[in-house]
Amino acid sequence: MTEEYKTKEHSLAELAEIRQQMIDMAEAIPAVLCMFAADTKLVLYASPAYERIFGRSCENLYKAPQSWLNSIHPEDQKRVTNSDIDHYGQEYEIIYRIIRPDGTIRWVKDRVSSIRNSQGNIRQIVRFIEDITESKQIEETLRDSFQRSVDIVKAIPSGLFIYQYVPEDQFVLIDGNPAAERMTGIDIEKWRDTEINVILPQARNAGLIEKSVSVIKTGKTVEIEDLEYKDSRFEGSFIVRLFRMSGNQLGMAFENITELKKSGEREAQAYTLGRTEMVDTLLHNIGNAINSVTTGIGTLQENLTMNKLTRHLASLANAIREHQGDFTDYVKNNPQGQKVAPFILALSDDFAKRDDELARIVNRVYERAQHIADIIRTEKVISGKGIYRKYINLRKALEDATNVLQESIKKRGIEFIIDCDSNLKEIVIQESQFHQMLINLVKNSIEAIDELSFVRRDSSSNSENVIYTIKVRCYVENSHLILEVTDNGIGIDKDKQEIIFRPGYTTKDSGSGLGLHSVANFIKGCDGQIFPLSDGIGKGTTMQVVIPMYSVS
Repeated sequence: MTEEYKTKEHSLAELAEIRQQMIDMAEAIPAVLCMFAADTKLVLYASPAYERIFGRSCENLYKAPQSWLNSIHPEDQKRVTNSDIDHYGQEYEIIYRIIRPDGTIRWVKDRVSSIRNSQGNIRQIVRFIEDITESKQIEETLRDSFQRSVDIVKAIPSGLFIYQYVPEDQFVLIDGNPAAERMTGIDIEKWRDTEINVILPQARNAGLIEKSVSVIKTGKTVEIEDLEYKDSRFEGSFIVRLFRMSGNQLGMAFENITELKKSGEREAQAYTLGRTEMVDTLLHNIGNAINSVTTGIGTLQENLTMNKLTRHLASLANAIREHQGDFTDYVKNNPQGQKVAPFILALSDDFAKRDDELARIVNRVYERAQHIADIIRTEKVISGKGIYRKYINLRKALEDATNVLQESIKKRGIEFIIDCDSNLKEIVIQESQFHQMLINLVKNSIEAIDELSFVRRDSSSNSENVIYTIKVRCYVENSHLILEVTDNGIGIDKDKQEIIFRPGYTTKDSGSGLGLHSVANFIKGCDGQIFPLSDGIGKGTTMQVVIPMYSVS
């Protein structure tokens, strides 16, 4: 055996070993790596990920190189085929759907590139195909959730204008709901992108501008219980609630109480204010949930469109392309080439870590999207007419009402418990007012916990191990329906327990003093009573509602 032959045999052995190493590394990558001949009629290599993502065997692909096209969704096939023709020899990417043999549909991102010889002629076509189904599903869920949120705003019975704050204390109308158009006669499409002083000429004189600026700068909600407004278009008395939204936007929820004032119905006015508070609560919770979803989507998009793994893979492909004529010598003797094998193995580990991170993001976004769905379902119940008595499922009513405040409860780490007598299934009551009563009582408990938490932080006392709880209990005793909302918050002074239900009484800087007042009015209308049970400051509170069964059955 000549020395030249031995050298040649040794080189072939090295080439075979390196080829096997490259195959092992390609198989470690979770995406599909396929290499076709220049005319795409021959498959030179297909990684095992093809079987996992496409649900079809590599063996059949080798036998029928065009068979993978049959997996493409019929609605996407022409687009993919045309892209292959139009971009032949170029680097490009395309997103499309595939249908697996079991009928499931998957979304994939296909990055296509070519390898050329020294004369510049195409030798191989390389496809790198990733499964992006989860991210597409998240995008669709976000889109649907956002549309549902828009539907909520349109269905809310209170008027709602949304303004964008512009420096120099200007507010430009960007949206509103049909109720606002009905109450004011303002066509939102016509007046969109118009400054508030043009839309409402008397806004500054009525104090709306000054209060709106304060809301934007401090973040504190402002309530105007009786705003008198008049211009050439409309006039009346309004309850107005101004609150800051994300992106320096201002929400203006309002109710026309002109007729209520004429009839002197203070209780009805309190109920109306409660509805505007509910608008604020709903939009706040939806906004928090959508912000979380949007953050998750942003992270997904960053991972899937501009991620460093794809750039690293492209760098590797470029290195292989540049040294395809001397690849054996390159990976064996060149210091940079010797880094190829460990680089691909590290890249495989990074892909696995990225998949774990994407799965975590997907789960978080799914939970937030589910929360948006809960808010939407709850709002549909609460925003009904509510003036007629009807049968309602008591436990479901408790769950629906508290879902509105779920974001606030979860953010504070409050343990929330519902204990409802299993024998007490349905009651007959004014549904929307009953829901508002529950929301007001639970919200009152949350604020009591906030106040105690602030006091403990301010006094530097150790409160890290404190578990705050709110328990809603419902049962029948002595022919009465008993509903108790218990918290371990700040509690109530003994000498204040008789006045907390008076209109206008509040311990908060931004409070209206009508929340508990409206609760008491509703309970009184049901021939019931409410008792604030507390042993004093720092001892927590139980709000006990007692309604005779004849009133709810």
